[in-house]
Amino acid sequence: MRLTLVDNLLYERSFAIRRADLQPHLGLMSLAAAARRDGHEPSIYDPKWEVYSGRLALDSSLYDRMARALLDTAPDVVGFTALGCNFHCVVQVATRVRQLAPRVPILLGGPHATILHTPILERFPAFDVVARHEAETTIGAILSRLPSREFADVAGITYRDHAGAVTATPNGALIDDLDTLPRPEYELYPLSAIGLTGIRVEAGRGCPFSCTFCSTASFFGRLFRLKSAPRLVGEMDDLRTRYGFTAFHLNHDLFTVNRRKVEEFCDAVKDRGYSWRCSARADCVDEALLTSMAEAGCTHIYFGVETASRRMQELSRKRLDVGLVEPIVGAAERLGIATTTSFIVGYPDESREDLDETLDFAGRLHCRTPGTNVSQIHLLTPEPGTDLMARHQDRMRLDGHVSEFNFPMLHDGDRALIAEHAKVFSNHHYYPSAVSRERLIFVSSAWTVLWVLGPSVARYLLTPFDGRLSRFLDEAFAWYEAGSPDRWNADARDLTAFLAGRFGARHHLVSLFRYAQAMDRISRVLKAPRRPDAARDDYGPDVPLTLPDTVGLLPAAHDCAELVEKLRTYTGDRMLPEIAAGPCQNLLLVGVPPEDSCSPGTVATYVVDEPTAALLARFERPTTYWECCDGILDGDEGSPLPDWAELTSLCRMGVLDAAS
Repeated sequence: MRLTLVDNLLYERSFAIRRADLQPHLGLMSLAAAARRDGHEPSIYDPKWEVYSGRLALDSSLYDRMARALLDTAPDVVGFTALGCNFHCVVQVATRVRQLAPRVPILLGGPHATILHTPILERFPAFDVVARHEAETTIGAILSRLPSREFADVAGITYRDHAGAVTATPNGALIDDLDTLPRPEYELYPLSAIGLTGIRVEAGRGCPFSCTFCSTASFFGRLFRLKSAPRLVGEMDDLRTRYGFTAFHLNHDLFTVNRRKVEEFCDAVKDRGYSWRCSARADCVDEALLTSMAEAGCTHIYFGVETASRRMQELSRKRLDVGLVEPIVGAAERLGIATTTSFIVGYPDESREDLDETLDFAGRLHCRTPGTNVSQIHLLTPEPGTDLMARHQDRMRLDGHVSEFNFPMLHDGDRALIAEHAKVFSNHHYYPSAVSRERLIFVSSAWTVLWVLGPSVARYLLTPFDGRLSRFLDEAFAWYEAGSPDRWNADARDLTAFLAGRFGARHHLVSLFRYAQAMDRISRVLKAPRRPDAARDDYGPDVPLTLPDTVGLLPAAHDCAELVEKLRTYTGDRMLPEIAAGPCQNLLLVGVPPEDSCSPGTVATYVVDEPTAALLARFERPTTYWECCDGILDGDEGSPLPDWAELTSLCRMGVLDAAS
């Protein structure tokens, strides 16, 4: 059978700059390999790549166009995987596939479908079979029984029988030895076109812990399993031989739980010249293990801390000794291992004091010197199959806020669908708590603006607030709330306005904030895979021009490049008066593509005069040459009209580009 497997369409804020969006789906590649082993012909349709390549648009047409693109692969069977954050997209596309091709069976799998298998089949007739948990051992049997629909002896599935009744068979056994899995079929993704610099490798499955907010154990089980060192290193070797990868992301929430297996892996991989990253609990590593990992090529560890409040650690059953986190982060830094510390806000039982503890701890870790830790702050998402869901599902509310990972509502029917089936689409809802929803949205969204500043700039920005992130956000929220906003997710413009109101528009902190935001945006665009768009050189006076994403214009700014350099080694707790008193200039930031520079992804900073800055400001929105001239004439500014040759020169320099 021709089986078309459909990858998740993950949003994560922006397809323009998020390299991680384009990583292949480990579960689908493993499932495809199992299907091929059983005599079937699998393929993978990746809507992330289709959107990134411009063949799909993130608008109301997406569902119809995705369904037609799937059917263009001429499948005998279509198989969707789903996460809660994008399940409405899966339902909408599957419904259209069913309408266009009523005889094509539609399968569903993944964590969300595993936990909610019965209500999904009862409410959404587009799906025929849900393959629960780890489907590598059942996919062959499912495909072979589809013509007869005789599934009673296939373990771990839920299906609609001949009479239309939803039936669930008993769970199958977990795959105890992950080495028995076939090698994932990476070749089903266009890896040479995607341009990734590192690749994910599945290291293991299962979680022995029971955090109240997490559904990992509900899908992969409480049995902790790692692939053997020879198998794991063999997959890495294969990816190097076939695609040239030497940087790897070992995919497992808790890679270091089994110390002996980690040490075996380190011994096996240390002489290969690979770099690799993993996830761990801070109480499942120590300096000796970190040393072995660093010597074996580990460059980054992701630590899920979740909360700095000891009370919330106990209530959430995370039960991590928060006092261990900072010493472990420090030990990793000394060994050259960068770290990410991740936190969650918005627990139903979280108090304002708990929240402030988490914010201050996250801020302190992020602002450490030498600055190799990044703190993340995420808004809690109600997950099915969790203890929190069991206790609070009847209190869930829907306000339409799209958090950083939730897929947006693109179609008129999306919101009604989500509202009607709250427990199926719980990820788009929230649990009320003692802390207002407005404050939590503001805090989590504001941090996504602040953390990109980098540790030294963020540390300096917090100086007037006693170095405490909670005080900065409290004051910013009070200012924002006083303006009676119609939304609560803060962006860079909001925080710029807050700083300007607090310190004055020409204060050097405002300049520094604007500069750091622009530098981060440009740098991330330069590092992202290049879109496969044809280069355009047919500029003309009628073609709308604009400042591209690789350019930033900062009018009336201080010498921020000098300030950033000083802050790299500055550890004081006061403002720098010599910078504050400095003159303001118009800064133009221009990103240099890697192929045009000896230093990949560099950003050049220029000082431009007032007429040039005023001219460039006209192209912050798409504008033709003639519209620019009309604007100057209508304004009676007394400014000379720009010469067309001047604009074409700016296009050649990369300062202007044709609007897409």
